[in-house]
Amino acid sequence: MTRTGGSVSPAAQPSPIPVPVRAAAVVSTDVVATTPAWTEENRDTWIAGARGALAFEVPADKPVSVWMRTVRPSLVVRCEANVLDVFVFTDSAARIERDTPDHTVSVRFDDGGETSTRWPDADTHDALFAPDGASFAKRLAAAQTLRFGYTPHNAEPVTMQFPVAGLAPLLARAAKDGCKAAAF
Repeated sequence: MTRTGGSVSPAAQPSPIPVPVRAAAVVSTDVVATTPAWTEENRDTWIAGARGALAFEVPADKPVSVWMRTVRPSLVVRCEANVLDVFVFTDSAARIERDTPDHTVSVRFDDGGETSTRWPDADTHDALFAPDGASFAKRLAAAQTLRFGYTPHNAEPVTMQFPVAGLAPLLARAAKDGCKAAAF
């Protein structure tokens, strides 16, 4: 076999030998984005072992920058002692505001309008609580997405989105399991 001008010369090509051909497996190199879903994986973190308590969480669609680090907040719906709480575990303190212990947050359900309201924070300053957990949970149960924004301590405002579809059957189960606050 000789090479002339960078190609194999016709006279030097070997005669073809029939070879069985197998179909090659098609492997996709596309990255498949997964949408976070409600989970009970960290249930004990949110209920501290309380009997009969339930907790569901869904992580934000992306990490956000807070003071000196990056965190991925979670939206948590918890029923403990027949009280329904909804809170965003921010894993960071919120900016201190004048004349109020609460913190300004913005919320938007699906394609609706954005509203601004004030939410109290946890004693540990790492979560923001909806003022009326049961009403907020009811709105979440009817929505597909929640857009949430707040201003972390010593950082720029951040906005994240939570995929909240699928909460309604979880709340129905919670009501059946004894959380009367989840029955609506």
